[in-house]
Amino acid sequence: MIFDDWSGGSGFFDIGGNIWQITPDGLGGFTVMPFDPLADLAAGALLPIILALPIAGVIMVGQPLVIALAAVAVGFMIATLLSALLHPVAGYGVFATCLTYLFGTLSWAVCDKFETHNPIYLFGYLGIAALVLIAWVLMGSAAEDAMDDVIPSLLSIGTAIGGFIASAMLFFTASADNRASYSVYAFRIMHYLLLACLVVGLLYRVVGLVRGQGKSLPLAALIGPVLAFLLGLIPLVVTGLLSATNSIITCVVFLALYVAIVALTPSLGTDIKASPAWVLLPLMLGSLLYLVAENASGMLIQTDASRALLNAAASNPLLVSLCQITGRVIAAFTDPIAFVFNGVADFLLGIFDQSCPNFAVADYVAMLVVLVLTTLALMLGTRLRTSLAKAS
Repeated sequence: MIFDDWSGGSGFFDIGGNIWQITPDGLGGFTVMPFDPLADLAAGALLPIILALPIAGVIMVGQPLVIALAAVAVGFMIATLLSALLHPVAGYGVFATCLTYLFGTLSWAVCDKFETHNPIYLFGYLGIAALVLIAWVLMGSAAEDAMDDVIPSLLSIGTAIGGFIASAMLFFTASADNRASYSVYAFRIMHYLLLACLVVGLLYRVVGLVRGQGKSLPLAALIGPVLAFLLGLIPLVVTGLLSATNSIITCVVFLALYVAIVALTPSLGTDIKASPAWVLLPLMLGSLLYLVAENASGMLIQTDASRALLNAAASNPLLVSLCQITGRVIAAFTDPIAFVFNGVADFLLGIFDQSCPNFAVADYVAMLVVLVLTTLALMLGTRLRTSLAKAS
């Protein structure tokens, strides 16, 4: 295919019946490669087929996949804040720990399914192994490029190596009888690395303050996300109050509020900004709490840290309220989503004069749909905000 590189250069020439692709090499020269359209087309058709099996194996896991993704999403938000307030290496340690948890949770869940159900989970298990290797290689390389100083760079590379070792331990011991003890060792590695990242990040912030590189902590980096988080609570609270009314109306109001929040919220200054993604944080956090509360038994990797976090969440009235409100949101969307899913199933089966009884939609499926729809609502709100800014 015709390739446009980052510098904008592109080109292809038909020389002697062969197609050649010429692209800048970034050093003032060019790279010339032969190009076979038929081979590229075959590879493009074969690759989705190869990827479909491991992807299907992972998706069919169900609740553990949603819990793992929600945990990583929340961890990414926290890592972003720590990177701004302290040093990027501090945020990197948090995200690396959450990523290890994702791989471990999926490894355990897919392994359990494979041992008792469908052989397709074997491909999902092997797919996770490939993702573990790719993810940690990419993270180590990206972290090395992102860190300016020697110590954070070396620590980030060490964290990537430690994350790979911990993920491999969780992967290869997923079918062991004493896998819980291995999980303790794996996350002990990650917790020590996380502590080192936080300490180094704090030291770099202190040294920067002493040298006069910053008069105070960048509170603007915190104010924006906090305000966006508080705004993100509005749709949840309103939907919780409307959950007893018509579900369709409740769902429309829920999504419309997200569009309005992003489109109409005024800027608070050049230094106080937040990505619209922060508006999603209450929904992500509430989803994680709700799914863990409903499905935690036998589904999560249990460590001392995870048990402490779960106990703290269960005893915090604010988090309990957020969990309950999110549950009402899921309940409001469940019936409309089930109606759509059943309608599509009846239509497809009706082509062959077949039908199926109506089926209920699982909570984690409804939560996935809600997250997708909410993300689309935020994108629409961003587009409207841009249009309004241009009009004014």
